[in-house]
This record gives sequence, structure tokens and C-alpha cells, in this order.
Amino acid sequence: MSSRGFTVYCAIQPFLLATLVCSLSGCTSEKPSSESGSSKPDLLVMETPVLPEVEPPEVIAEPEEAESTPTDSLTTGATGDEAEAPVGFERNIQDFPANLLQNPSFEAWEDSLVGWQVTGAEVAATDDTTEGETSVELAATADSASLRQKLGVNYDLAGMRLTAAIDAKTSAAEGVRLVLEYRLDGKWVPTNSLMHPGDGQWRRLEVSREIPADVAPGGVAFKLIVDGDDPVILDNATLAVD
Repeated sequence: MSSRGFTVYCAIQPFLLATLVCSLSGCTSEKPSSESGSSKPDLLVMETPVLPEVEPPEVIAEPEEAESTPTDSLTTGATGDEAEAPVGFERNIQDFPANLLQNPSFEAWEDSLVGWQVTGAEVAATDDTTEGETSVELAATADSASLRQKLGVNYDLAGMRLTAAIDAKTSAAEGVRLVLEYRLDGKWVPTNSLMHPGDGQWRRLEVSREIPADVAPGGVAFKLIVDGDDPVILDNATLAVD
């Protein structure tokens, strides 16, 4: 081999050796990416893991509610002193109307005021009201006058807590008070509200108490007592089970 040929051989030998090594190891030349000029970083996509299937819990149907059965002592207006709730019957607030009183806003009149007992006074309808179209004006004709409504025996309220309330208007200081009373051992036991201050403005009188467990059906009454000569206007009476 001439000296010129030997020189060329020595020059290309490293290249041939590198090519041989690369071909044996499977190297390939990388192609330039078409997006190599983009400055945005690659986004890491998180795949949703595959969860094992779980059997849903068994749904247990609730039993159907039993239909309520009306009882004479609460729904049919039973009369007589012997009317009682059936044995084992539990009374709840929803068993009673929102207002236990008859004609509570004094709208019904015939010869006199419907549903109320008047003692020692004259009553008249008036349009000075807080509820509805008419109220009642009560003027005493005796030293003490009253307006009272006794509940019927269809209401067995023993052991229940009651709240009585009424709107009252008078110019007589301590001229009217509200009384919630119950009958026990042949006597009526009163619980009095605060008296009206006599400022000539509408005031809400209110009193609450629990009725003893041995009070018989029909042994509850709602009562207004009026003292003095100045007339009293009354409206929007309520008696409710708390």
C-alpha cells in the first residue's frame, strides 16, 4: 500500500468504526420535531384510575304508614261528661286545631255574640279591629264583668300545655285581664295574665300553663275579666296547644 493510500485509510477508519458500532446497536438518527420551536411545556395527562366494581348496598323499603282512625273524643264532637279518649290513644299537638276557640275574632253574631258567655256586661260589635272585620266592645254593668268560653268535652287536654292570648284595648288601668282556667275537684283554678296598662292602645294579653293530668275532658275555659267603668274592645282570641 502506498503512503497516500495508507493516510486515507487511517483518516476514515474512526468513521467506519463508529458506523459499524452504531449499526450493531440499532441506533437511528432522530428526526427534528415539527414543534421544536414551541416554548410551551408538555402537559402531564393523569389517567383516571380504574376502580374495582363494588356491589351497591341492598335498599330496604320502609313499611307503609298505617292510616289514622278518627276517634270520637277528638273529631266527632262527642258530648256528655263521660266522653273519653280510647284506651291506649296518645294525643299529639297535630290532633288539635290551631285554635281551640269558637268564633275567636268575634265575627259571628245572632241575637248576641256567638259562642261566648257574657256576664255582668253589655256587648256590641265594632269595626275597631286587629283581625277580620269586627271586634267586640264590652261595657260592664256590674262591679265585675266577664266574657267566657268553656271548651267542650270533645277536647281532652289533660297533661297538655296551652297558651291563651287576645288583643285588648282600654283606657282603664288594670281594667282587663285574661284568665286560663281548668276545673279540678269541683273547682275552677285560674291562671291570670298581666293586666292591660290602660293606655288606650291595642295590647296582646297572654298566659300559658300546663293542664294537670287528672283534669277531665271539657274542664278548660278561656275567660276575660273586666273591672271598672271604661269599655274594653277585644279581638283575635287564640287558645292553642303548645
